[in-house]
Amino acid sequence: MPVTSYSSATPMWLPTGYRYGGGLSSAADTEHDVTTAPLQYRDSTDTADLILSSAITKRLDANWAVGTDQGGLDTGAIANTTWYYAWVIRRPDTGVVDLLWSASASSPTMPSNYTQKALLRGGAAAVLTDGSANIRPFSNVGTSFRFLTHIDELNTSTMPADGSTLTVSAPACACEWVGLARAMRISSSAYFGLSSTLQGITRRGWNTIVDDGFQLTITTNNQQLLIYNNATSNWSTIIVSTLGWNDTGA
Repeated sequence: MPVTSYSSATPMWLPTGYRYGGGLSSAADTEHDVTTAPLQYRDSTDTADLILSSAITKRLDANWAVGTDQGGLDTGAIANTTWYYAWVIRRPDTGVVDLLWSASASSPTMPSNYTQKALLRGGAAAVLTDGSANIRPFSNVGTSFRFLTHIDELNTSTMPADGSTLTVSAPACACEWVGLARAMRISSSAYFGLSSTLQGITRRGWNTIVDDGFQLTITTNNQQLLIYNNATSNWSTIIVSTLGWNDTGA
């Protein structure tokens, strides 16, 4: 019997665009299962309330079935190096509410009779698989999502061209990428910075020979950052790593 249902005859009328709760945590099978905390959301058309009254655990390595400790994937099989997004779903004929995981942040494959849905945290409630199709270990506290092991996105001695793009490990949604940048210059004055189309440059300059690192938070919506630098300088090390991301509430 599903633990995530409420009476379809019980009106709730949450405020327009309302979303509360729905934090993520690893379940017993940390490589494949995720637990979602209780939540209250308005659906994507703002016509229905989606209420999970208790936590629910879903398996990303199994196709969706109703209820906790059941399959959670909307279609296909869990894939390598893929983002999966959490959706709260409801079937209006019975009022049953459940959780669905999908590689799509816009159009999940819905189970039969489930027609109401909402994307958790605007897409920020997501997990990333590694090269073996296992969920990368993560933590989620409030609006903060962090990988337990950072991901190196760039590690080179050759600075990319000024204005080039760098794809980073962040959900494909409006969120705040959190990372570390480290650069070592062995001659001449230089600068290195990262930005996005939504935010100005976060830049660090070097006037002397130095090995320096700094943390960055950059608002983005497309998993790509822009690189700004003096590429003619003599660089010996450039490293950019992802720590995680923040839900911006967008």
